[in-house]
Amino acid sequence: MFKRLKQLRKLEKSKLADDEFFDVDANGRGIIDVGAENYDDIFSYYDLDGENVLDREFSEFVEAKAEAIPPNKELTLHFHVKDATEEKRDEIDRVIKKHYSRELRAINRKLHRNATITLYILMLAIISVGLLYLVEYLKAHDVVIYLVDIMAWVFWWEVVDNHFLQRRKIQDERLKIYRFIRADIEVYEYRKPNRKTAKKQIGSKKIRQD
Repeated sequence: MFKRLKQLRKLEKSKLADDEFFDVDANGRGIIDVGAENYDDIFSYYDLDGENVLDREFSEFVEAKAEAIPPNKELTLHFHVKDATEEKRDEIDRVIKKHYSRELRAINRKLHRNATITLYILMLAIISVGLLYLVEYLKAHDVVIYLVDIMAWVFWWEVVDNHFLQRRKIQDERLKIYRFIRADIEVYEYRKPNRKTAKKQIGSKKIRQD
């Protein structure tokens, strides 16, 4: 049994080490390599307004890759597509910026809603404390005092939860989105995965060696 536990711990440590590994570019930005042999796979199939939008499954994949890169590091996204051109790079850059700008607006609405709800609950918490002092002053029945006391604690806990815990989570989401809005986009010619193959940046003479 203990031998099996040791093996499990070893596997967990190995997985953690793999998850924490990432490449950085010359500017210290964390690199995310994305292979899209079919260029159209980057965009949603369901959009009918004639303008490309980022595919949801594709964005989830990129966001999952970004989790392995510390939040204090900016991102560089390397897209590997067939027939890579500057036009494709510009289109990918525009679509990503538009997608995450829309996500940012949604997050900002969440923050505003969180602040509004927290304010209302804070008002109820203050009222409940005043009510508690009132029922104690009037020497109400112990059950009434007990119930008002519980109500006050519940409201104050909700204030703490909304303002310090829930809001923190939303702010962390916003920071993740900001990273993608500020991300550098580079496009490379698609090749079959090969760790020994050099990747040449379109529009530049720079070579990045794996």
